Amino acid sequence: MLTLHYKSKSSIAIFLIAIGIVFLNFTPVRPLNYPLTIAPLILLFITPLALSIKKGLSRYLLPWITVIIFVLLKSTFDLFNITGSEIQFFKTFLLWAFYWTFFLAFLVFPIRNKINLSRLSLLYSSLFILIASICAAQLIYYKITGNINIFNLWGEYNYASQGYVTKVIEFGAMKTTGFYFEPAFCALVMYALLTARQISAKISYIYYPLVLIAFYITGSFSGVLCALFALLTTTLFPDHTSNKNKGIKLIIGTFVFMSAFYFLADLIATRSLQVFDASTSTYYRLIAPLEIIKSVLTEHPFGMLLGVMESDIVKHSLSNGASIGKTIDNGWYLLFYYFGWIGVFIFASYLIIGFKLALKLRNGSIEAYQFLLLSPFFTGAVFSPEFLLLQAIVIFTFKQRQAQ
Repeated sequence: MLTLHYKSKSSIAIFLIAIGIVFLNFTPVRPLNYPLTIAPLILLFITPLALSIKKGLSRYLLPWITVIIFVLLKSTFDLFNITGSEIQFFKTFLLWAFYWTFFLAFLVFPIRNKINLSRLSLLYSSLFILIASICAAQLIYYKITGNINIFNLWGEYNYASQGYVTKVIEFGAMKTTGFYFEPAFCALVMYALLTARQISAKISYIYYPLVLIAFYITGSFSGVLCALFALLTTTLFPDHTSNKNKGIKLIIGTFVFMSAFYFLADLIATRSLQVFDASTSTYYRLIAPLEIIKSVLTEHPFGMLLGVMESDIVKHSLSNGASIGKTIDNGWYLLFYYFGWIGVFIFASYLIIGFKLALKLRNGSIEAYQFLLLSPFFTGAVFSPEFLLLQAIVIFTFKQRQAQ
């Protein structure tokens, strides 16, 4: 009976992860014009199923309450002095509070049941192959038919508008979206699955060329770079348990990495130079917000009021291709924007302390550290339940690995 109970809970958790990944950008309803996906429900169901909440409750409540009170206190002055900010503040605050609640839960609470790592690795491999296959099918179908609708699998239930994506595809850029609303998010999901797969069971070097091709056909430069970083991490930081033929593995891994870098050199050089081109998304994501961040750190050391970003960004007239940008498409910059120097301190602390802990713990810790560091660069929607679900899966898999 106990074995059956354990297998049942494990199977439900695996099923929820699979459903959550595939339908991550499927939006059946839009209450108050907010794109509500299945991600919040998956998190609500999987958290008590996967985590032992009672065991770490005392360690959880203090930081949760402290941060909530701090955010409310720091917002009080601006909330009563910025006209018309109340509704946007509470919408953004609720979204952030949901993120903080569940992110901290996955960090603090121990896992409830151990799931065989081979089952998890099979799940992540299967999902990765499924998404890569959909992307390849989209590319082939579009090349044959020229039908742009193939990139919008969910139709009217898609998460967001694809106007920009379809426009650049029609102008000849190679982009695919899989189940998702844009190439960068598709690559982010694949990166989360790749990381979780690496944590649960290392991928053989022989498969990495296929992995890199999968990222390449999404058209996401961030995805390609992160895949290369994942390969480099695998090469330089093998598991403590895989010391057999360590020298040979290092040589093979280095050869595969250098070969991949050689074949992708033109792409890397071209896209890297776009950092200085104000008409590109790379510039908009990395360079354009720096002036705003500098202003925030100087004039608002504790950050801006939650919810005012869009109205504030428009005033700066940031060029995002042919249009004026309304968001900060970089998760770390968003942290600096809303939390000021405290956000900078959190980033610097994670950069240094997190890396030292990752080197110490190993057994998947470096891969998890790398994902949590690099994934915010993909998107500015880091408070969204969809982004949170990807982080939760990686943290959950890392805890499973540490427990076993």
